Parts: sequence; structure tokens; C-alpha cells
Amino acid sequence: MITHANTLIANGDIEQAITFLDSHFASNELDHEACLLLGKLLFEQQQVPESVTVFKAVSATLPDRVDVLFALAQSQFLAGYHASQTFQNIISLAPEHRQAWHGYALAVASEGNSEQAEKFLCSQLNTYSDWADGHKLLSTLRYLRGDHDSFLVTYQDAIKQHPGHIALNQNYFNLLLQNKQWDDARSFIDQLERDNTFPEFSAIAKVIIATETEQTKSISTLIQATQNIDDTALDLALVRYHIKNGDLHQAESIAMQRVAKSSALVFIPYLSLIWRVTKSPYYTWLEHNDGLIKSLPVGLSSNEIDELKQELNKLHTSKSPFIEQSVRGGTQTDQHLFLRHEPIFRTLRDKLKRVVKDYVSTLPAGDATHPLLGKPRAATLQEQVKFSGSWSVKLGAQGHNVSHTHPKGWISSALHLQLPDFDNEQQSDAGYIQFGTPPPELKLNLKPTLQLKPKVGNVVLFPSTAWHSTVPFDDGERLVVAFDVQAPRV
Repeated sequence: MITHANTLIANGDIEQAITFLDSHFASNELDHEACLLLGKLLFEQQQVPESVTVFKAVSATLPDRVDVLFALAQSQFLAGYHASQTFQNIISLAPEHRQAWHGYALAVASEGNSEQAEKFLCSQLNTYSDWADGHKLLSTLRYLRGDHDSFLVTYQDAIKQHPGHIALNQNYFNLLLQNKQWDDARSFIDQLERDNTFPEFSAIAKVIIATETEQTKSISTLIQATQNIDDTALDLALVRYHIKNGDLHQAESIAMQRVAKSSALVFIPYLSLIWRVTKSPYYTWLEHNDGLIKSLPVGLSSNEIDELKQELNKLHTSKSPFIEQSVRGGTQTDQHLFLRHEPIFRTLRDKLKRVVKDYVSTLPAGDATHPLLGKPRAATLQEQVKFSGSWSVKLGAQGHNVSHTHPKGWISSALHLQLPDFDNEQQSDAGYIQFGTPPPELKLNLKPTLQLKPKVGNVVLFPSTAWHSTVPFDDGERLVVAFDVQAPRV
């Protein structure tokens, strides 16, 4: 039985393999390994609540199999069910299972007890101070509840104990950058340099800090020290530095080299800005005069919109947005919305798959070198759509999203469920979503190429490489569901 399923999988017939295995699972004809394969396939196909049912059945007969329990716990958590007990059972069986620690803390926090999650993490970190993922999660939970001053304190103690731990040092530095603690970041790297710890990392970090704080006097020497280092973060810093200083040719050269190597979706947005300023024909080739941006109705009823608002408001529990996200004056949900078990999210996901199909069906002809148009479309046109992420953003007065792109997506989005009263806004474009807006620190002084007035029930779809932001509004509330469509495999 499992041999036939594996043959179907090898031939690319994943859905057929699921149908075959599921029919035998329903009649209790599958052995444990076949059940595990079914659960894994369902999980990978983003049918996570269905995978919970399968993994739960297997765990009932194999209660001491840690791998089965972990698969169940992960599925329960992502589907929006309580998972803390399952993670706790894993820890009882495997006390040093760090992924289970991480999952338990996340599950406890999602079940409404962030204080208990923090206490658990602190307890584990007191014993296992080298646990980098634990420090990262603890700092995130503290930041989300509004602790922006001491949320990094455990990192500092851990690095003193483990000065040679690269992940601890890198994560701590990145969080300092994201929180714009430039002086602390500079002091930290200076100490690494004095200790001769991670000299290559320190050299890259000094270029990043100099670029973002505009230390133009020293940056040439710092860049010279990194000329033999091949690193994506370094190249991104150099692209940003050269754009800021008007050397667009050099910025383009570095970005093009990185696009050819890897990380194309990180660097293509910067090429768009460069090509726009230099009036290159590549700009029109990439952006199609904003013709790749569409506002489309999703077909949600008023009752469905109300139910979505009700469920989403339950999930907006933090006091602050995530430190690395674009939200200002609001909050953003954490886990993948479209993996949850609530029927309204399944309904929304299915409707959006149809809208994505319609969007893709109207795209211009394929172009193998284009980040949007170069992907195969056959699966999408059959509504075989996967999402690399889905979340909600809730903004209050003066809330907005700063300019950003989505390097993990193919097609990105904003579905508006609640909006401020535009008629009462003093600024004519208050609350609008806008495109072609570079980050202000790049000093390009470019106006938006397109501004769209949001409409409740409509989703705005656009290439994930497009710079976009929203305009602050004076009063009211804005509630959005956003998602990234996963690029089909070539």
C-alpha cells in the first residue's frame, strides 16, 4: 500500500496519493508508517487540520513515539488548537528536546499565558544558556508585550558565557539593528573586534552600521576591509550605501551580481528603484507601468466579513508589532492564518485561491527572466495555490505600514475588511495603499507611482518585489488580511 503511494508521489501525483491513502485510513486499513506518510502529505499540502486527525490516530496507538507526538503538536499548534499539553508530553519523554521546548512556549503564549511562557523560557535558559532559539523567542514575547528596554537582557548574559557562539552573537546584533539601537550595536561590534571574535562578521557588521547611520567618513576604509567577502547582507548594505550616495551604477552592478548568484527577490526591488531613477527600459519591463497591480473582489458576504473580523480580533492580543515587521501604530498576528481550523479561514482561503487564479490568468505573456511572469502557471490556473504566509494587520489612528517588499513571496496582497471613514479624513489619500515608495532613508525623494483607495471586501494583488506602504489616517481602524502566494516550482 505504501509502495503504491510512494510511486504516485514520485510521479508528482500528490493529491492522488493523499486520496488513495485517505480512503484506506477511513476504513482503518493503514499501518502506522502509511498513516504517518498521509499526515506528512496533508501537512505539506497545507491541509493542517486534516493532518491533526491522522497524527492523533497514530499517537493513540504509539503514545511513546516522540516523532509522532511532535508531528501532532506542530499540526495542532498551526491549526489553532491547544497544543501545549502535547508538547509537554514530548518533554516528559525527551527532556532535552529543544524544538519541543520552543513549541511548548509558543503554544502556551498562544493559549493566552505569555507570562507562563516567559517563565518557562527563563527556566530553560538558566540551565541551557546556549539555546539561541530560546533567547530569540523570549526577546520576541517581551517585545510584543511592550518591553522595548530590557527585552534583550538574556542575550547579554548568554554571550558573556558563550562568546564563541555565532548564532547568539548574530541574533543579538540583528535585533539591535531592527530596534535601531545604533550605539549599542556599535559598542557590541567594537568589543567583538577587540576580542578578535568572528572577524569577518565584525567587518560586515561595521559596514552595515556605517551605512545605516551615515558614517560616510569611515565607510570607504570599512568597505575596503570586506572586499574579499562574499555575503548577501554585506552586498545589501553596499547597495543601500551606494544608492544613498547617488552612485547608482555601482549599486546596480552589485545588485545584478547578487541576482545572478542568489537572493534575487531581495535585490530586485532595489534594481527597480535604480532603473526608475535612471529611466532604464528595464524599469518598464519589471513594473509594467503598475499594470501588474490589481484590486479584485473576493466575493465575501457581509456575514462572512463580520465573522472574519470577530475571529481576527481574537488573535490581535499583543501590545506592540513584531520588531522586524513594517507595522507602525498597530499589531500583526503571528502564525499562518490559512492553516487554522476555523471554517471561516478555510472559506477565505478557498475564495482567495480562485481570485489568485483569476489574477494569474490575466497576466502578460510569460518571460523566463521576470520575477513574476517567469513562473509556471498551470497549477495556479487549476487553483492549486500554496501560501508562504498569511497574517492580519490591525491599525489605529496614525497607523501605517512603512515601505517594504516581500522576498518570501511571488504574489502579495492586502484584503481589506474594515477601514476608517475616508470622508472624515483631512488628507485626501489618508489610508490609501501606495506603490513605488522607496524607504525614506535611501533619500531618493520619489513619489508613489500608484495610490489605491482600499475597498472593503476587495483584495489588492501585486508582485512581491513591489515596494508598497500605506498612508496614515486620523481616526478609526483598519483591519487587513495579507498573504504571500508561494512561487510555483519551475
